[in-house]
Amino acid sequence: MRSGHMEYLAILIDDLENELRRCGITLADLGASDEEISQIESQWHRQQAEYTLAELRRMKGEDFWKIRNVALQLLQDLDHGEFSLEDVGTSKEELLALGVDRNLF
Repeated sequence: MRSGHMEYLAILIDDLENELRRCGITLADLGASDEEISQIESQWHRQQAEYTLAELRRMKGEDFWKIRNVALQLLQDLDHGEFSLEDVGTSKEELLALGVDRNLF
């Protein structure tokens, strides 16, 4: 999980937690920690936010609802990863210029 694709992170973490419980072992037994898992999750949310921002930039001029849905995904990823718009290279002003509904902020 430390190196590789992170598309299925939530599933992997759930599976890991289930296996740990089933086997009666801890993350420490595997040489990992809760903090490391949290860092991996945070990194995944940042990558997802950056990907979603790129998608949103390509959508300029698209249907209002499509833009709104992608913008919501971006804001959710930022919230879950505890990042700001600036952390992923954008601003409220840019998102408004891309057609994002100002009520989403």
